[in-house]
Amino acid sequence: MANVSFVDSSGLRVLLDAFAVAQQHGGGVHLTALAGAPARLIETTQLGEHLRLHTSTAIALAAILTAPDLPASGDISTAEIYPEQSPAQSVR
Repeated sequence: MANVSFVDSSGLRVLLDAFAVAQQHGGGVHLTALAGAPARLIETTQLGEHLRLHTSTAIALAAILTAPDLPASGDISTAEIYPEQSPAQSVR
């Protein structure tokens, strides 16, 4: 996701559909290098609670190879990716 600067509702739907299909088949969705507006969207929608988030592709691949059945959680959280806005903060 390093080169993704914007995700709209269609992109969010793709992530949700990918999560649903992966879950049906006993898998998970891993995202890497999330930043900026996409990171805010994942944080705001709390989708990060269902996805595995990683700082790099190498870490994501290692996680998949060593523990493919683990539930959502990666080596980072969306709060670590985008600390300026947490769910506890109100949007004005």
